[in-house]
Amino acid sequence: MTTITETERHQRVRQQVQKLKDFWIHVAMFVIVNIAITTFNLMKQPDKIWFHWVLMGWGAGILLHCFQVFGDGVASGWEEKKIKELEKQDEEKEASQPKSSAT
Repeated sequence: MTTITETERHQRVRQQVQKLKDFWIHVAMFVIVNIAITTFNLMKQPDKIWFHWVLMGWGAGILLHCFQVFGDGVASGWEEKKIKELEKQDEEKEASQPKSSAT
């Protein structure tokens, strides 16, 4: 079993903080741009409402980004969790088997 050094742990935490920062910048841009698009649409073309298509498309992107940053399971480190789970099962299996002595 490998141990994580402080440097590796710090690097992993730094990457997570960067992911959080990027997500919140994405959300801020979503809000600002969509307020502008909605205002433009309602002022210039009130008879043709189209801003909701932008909201839905970009909103789906925000949702996927959210799952990537905050999600569990498929979107966030499921591979690493599964590896650890299988390693633990393998260790338990080895520990429960009687040791044979080589002669």
